[in-house]
Amino acid sequence: MGLFSGSKTIVVSSTVYNLAGDEATRPDFLKNSIYGAVMSPYNHYLGETIVRNLLSGPGMNQRNFFKWALRQDYPGLPTYSVSREKPVDPSVVAPFITTPPSPSGLLLNMQSAHIISGDYEPLVEQYVLENYPDNYDTAYVSSYDTVTGDITIQWFGGGSVSFSAGGYTPDKTYVVANYFHYLAADVAALVTGSTTVGVLTKPSTTGYGLDGSSNRGVTDYVMTYDTRVVTAYTGSEPPTLPVDTDVTTPDGETVGFDGLDETWSKVTYEGGSGDDQETVNREHFLEIYEYRQIYTDTTTVSVVVNEDTPVAGQTQTITTTRIGDHLRPIFDWRIDTQDTTLLQIVDGSHVFIYEEGTGEATLDALIVDVTVTEEEAEYFPFMPIRLKNKSITHADYDDITGSGLYELTNRAYRRASGGGQRFSRLVDEVEDNPDIGDIDYAFTHHGVEMNVIEPACRKYMYTWFKNVSAHQTTTSGYMGTYMTAVGVYLGQVAAMNTWIYDQGDSARPGYGDPPPTVAKLITLESNTVRLVCEDTQLKNLDMRISWVNIDETLHSGAPTNPDTAVTAVIGDIWWEEGTDFEWDVTTGVPAKPGEYGGGATTKSHSVEKLYLYWQTGTNNYKKLTMWGLVHRNYVYGGEDVKTKGKEAINDPDPTGFLVPLHYPTVKALGLKDSTQMATANTYIVFNSYEVVKQKWYQGFIGMLIIFLVIIVISVVFPPLGAAGGSGILGANAAVGAAMGLTGTAAIVAGAIANALVAIAISQIITAGSTAIFGEKWGAIVGAVVNLAVSFGVAGGFDFQNLGELLTTENIMKITSAIANGYEGYVRGSVAEIADEMEERQEDYQGEMRDIDKMLNELRGNSGLNFDPLSLTDSVKGNARSAESGSYVPETLDQFIHRTTMTGSDIVDVNLSMVNNFADLSMELPS
Repeated sequence: MGLFSGSKTIVVSSTVYNLAGDEATRPDFLKNSIYGAVMSPYNHYLGETIVRNLLSGPGMNQRNFFKWALRQDYPGLPTYSVSREKPVDPSVVAPFITTPPSPSGLLLNMQSAHIISGDYEPLVEQYVLENYPDNYDTAYVSSYDTVTGDITIQWFGGGSVSFSAGGYTPDKTYVVANYFHYLAADVAALVTGSTTVGVLTKPSTTGYGLDGSSNRGVTDYVMTYDTRVVTAYTGSEPPTLPVDTDVTTPDGETVGFDGLDETWSKVTYEGGSGDDQETVNREHFLEIYEYRQIYTDTTTVSVVVNEDTPVAGQTQTITTTRIGDHLRPIFDWRIDTQDTTLLQIVDGSHVFIYEEGTGEATLDALIVDVTVTEEEAEYFPFMPIRLKNKSITHADYDDITGSGLYELTNRAYRRASGGGQRFSRLVDEVEDNPDIGDIDYAFTHHGVEMNVIEPACRKYMYTWFKNVSAHQTTTSGYMGTYMTAVGVYLGQVAAMNTWIYDQGDSARPGYGDPPPTVAKLITLESNTVRLVCEDTQLKNLDMRISWVNIDETLHSGAPTNPDTAVTAVIGDIWWEEGTDFEWDVTTGVPAKPGEYGGGATTKSHSVEKLYLYWQTGTNNYKKLTMWGLVHRNYVYGGEDVKTKGKEAINDPDPTGFLVPLHYPTVKALGLKDSTQMATANTYIVFNSYEVVKQKWYQGFIGMLIIFLVIIVISVVFPPLGAAGGSGILGANAAVGAAMGLTGTAAIVAGAIANALVAIAISQIITAGSTAIFGEKWGAIVGAVVNLAVSFGVAGGFDFQNLGELLTTENIMKITSAIANGYEGYVRGSVAEIADEMEERQEDYQGEMRDIDKMLNELRGNSGLNFDPLSLTDSVKGNARSAESGSYVPETLDQFIHRTTMTGSDIVDVNLSMVNNFADLSMELPS
């Protein structure tokens, strides 16, 4: 079965989700870096900030992850290969097909031959033809079990049969040929027809051709008869008319005739007979014998001579009557027939399958392995989450009783997430879904979706398709040549159908004509790149992208970008659909004449055409023309989910057509684009044996934001500016998700919650300290805790670690660290600020909703991710902090007392936190 033909339905499915959530709400990394550098007075110079953020951003993190996986030889690293499915000269394969000795005289007819890999359908076809030929043209479904190595066929209407697939695996390449044996033209005995004797009319020879004639010899016919001649005159007087005469004379004669034999013939097509579809021609031989017969009759002939005989004005009429023997032509004829079986198939059709490398050098030479360089093979790894319907945490894969795959993947995931995420969380999220039993394989996959919006991803996609086109054997004119060949083929099919139709009625124009040329069409050539893991446990992770031809052309001008409906600008990249090429392939022999095309089977074929544009200048652009773009995700060995290019670009959801992430291409893209691309190129793929496709994120939304910590920008106004920011309650994005929010709304809500909790905790401890130590010492403790909370929000710490912060050593470090921040201290009471924040919280949330709405109206997403609250955050000072850029409010009096604290004072602070724990815990903020 080819890529572009019809196929039987297979009950597998694949569902793909982006681990970063909705692409529409994803921020622009560079825009946020610039905005943060401009708006925040605490960052370094603009250029320095941009470079620092890019070098520490998600793009560099992904590159480092790949290099780590390469150094560790991580099992999920895929092997990259290139193959070609192409037609083969059947005459090369013919010598390797055995012709049975009986019946004698069998000949081999090769219908087609081609190279194929991954598809087990030829095995099914071979088995059905050899064991259930009557079911070959019925609807049936087949499946391959990778565990048992068996293929199961489900018949239409019920029932099934299983058989061993032998050594088949989707990794192997095969030469496949379709053939049958037949007997040479079998001429049956001549069937003599009945003879019609003595007819006076020669039989019709319409539709026949004269093969020859011969004479039988002269026969003399003796005839006797009387001849009566009557002469009469008419006219005017004078002169006097001559006298009429009437004379009868006995007469006779002998006539010789050479009897003539003629042979006429024609051939009619009698159609196929039986399941073997023999082609029968019937030759008709019309034998005609012409001779003479004597019969008795009276015949009269009158002749008017003229008006001047014997004199002017007179007319002479001579009437001759013959009474007696006459001679006439007579015919004997008959039609003999003789059938010739031109295509007498013996034992039906068969499939020949040869596995590469099993001993036939000639056939091995047909399979040309495409050599790829080490750099071409550098693709990002798969990270398994479920294998063979078992969690990666199962004993088969853990690091104690199993293969250690879980621990290796755990380490890989930490690298991929920048060290901040727990692999166990992702696994738990997946396993907790109530429908997990339907999912046999789940794994992460780095790639770019065909329908991606992000321009950096589209730039990568264009570059990748352009690079892999170097492996194709087809040229830019290939499809044009193939279309011409299809046109010739369809003309031959039409001519054959018309001829068959005409043979059903002698009145039709083509009746009796010799049959036209039998139509033949070679299969369409295609190219395939494949990513598959060599590790035995991961062999079912198998992705392939196939195409017929990819051609790049350069153009002048600026066409309309359909995505924006305006003239394209530099950097625009967009898809456009071309006109598909569709054709029908007819197989079989029509059952009988008189039915136009009756008895033949027709299967529809099509190959898609897509364009990928890139506006590279003000007045120039380039374009990739792609024919037959198809993605195949092999769920179970030979079972695959096939996604065509047009389906992928038109689907609003991820379809699974992922252009895989190639490390050298990512590097060539540049740090800016590769960093931005890192915000949209990590997916989780669910493969299932049954058709399962649902919105899983509705069941566990936390999973979809699991990677936000590594891809969402954290360069604007720390500590509240990013999903990756953490506080007392945890990561901002996670806190927002717990509130039922997604995307930017979750990030902002989480940041606000962390900030408010931090302020509340500060006020509780400050109030308690004031009650115990007095106004001055209480203020100092409040200032210290404010600093601790500020650092905590930026750097992340748990509430239970607060006690560790207030140790003698840490407080001494804190007093030194905040000394440089005093001069710009914003005066005011922290308690008053907390009160005001509490009062304004509701107003703030309303304003934030308005801001979010306005941001989303800016082409759907402004690309910025920041917390406007930070612009008015009164806990920020006016001097630079070496660590976090955060600032602590502190009065002059507090500064003096803090810097003159003694060791015993610090000890008292620590002891007071223990001795007065109950009072401090019960104290509420004012």
